[in-house]
Parts: sequence; structure tokens; C-alpha cells
Amino acid sequence: MKNNLLILNLIISFILINGCNSSTNLIGKWVLEDDKYASLPMVQSMEFFKDGTGITIFLEESMIGDGFTWTLDSNRLRITYYTGRAYAYNIGIKGIKLTEYYDDGSYAIYNKQKIIYIKNKI
Repeated sequence: MKNNLLILNLIISFILINGCNSSTNLIGKWVLEDDKYASLPMVQSMEFFKDGTGITIFLEESMIGDGFTWTLDSNRLRITYYTGRAYAYNIGIKGIKLTEYYDDGSYAIYNKQKIIYIKNKI
């Protein structure tokens, strides 16, 4: 009986750990919380769609927004903007927090924005 519980706990742990960075967890709108340790041009917000596309709003006024395509391979996120720029970096998703880890050791933290739909009664 103890062996069965141990095996069940290991299976659940494996699913939780490996399921944290699935592309379904990435889908939605993310808003910048903290960029004090980031080295790349900062994105104020970004939204990932199920079809592998997305949009960003940059902090710099000269870069108002840009569309992109994205893929997630394990924990490596690849983004290619329609303007031709491309980035690849590791990510970690824990609850409503998305952390982007850049290759130079810097990082940025985003919070998932909850979308609430309100039905109007007429």
C-alpha cells in the first residue's frame, strides 16, 4: 500500500512539474510586473493566442505594438516578430507569474491578467 502511494505521488509530481510550461498555460494576456533585472527592450504587455500568434505593447513610445508568432519547446520560448526581429529565451510559469530568463542572466517577471466577461441583461 505504501509503495502504491509513493508511486502515485511521484506520478502526480511529474505531471505538475512537466505541465507547468505547456503552451496552454502560456495562452492569455501577461502584464509586466518587474523588469529591473532585464536587459532586453521591455514589453509592457503581451498576449499569446492558441493559433501560435500574439501581440506586444512595448514600454518605448517608438515601439507601440508588434505582432508575432511563437512556439514553446519545453521551457524555451521562441518569438518572431512580423517586423523580422526574433528572440528565444527560457521561461518559467508558476501560478499567475511568468518569468523570462534571458541568456545574459537577466530576467523579467509578468503577471497573467484575468479576463472577466460580463453579460448585459437587456
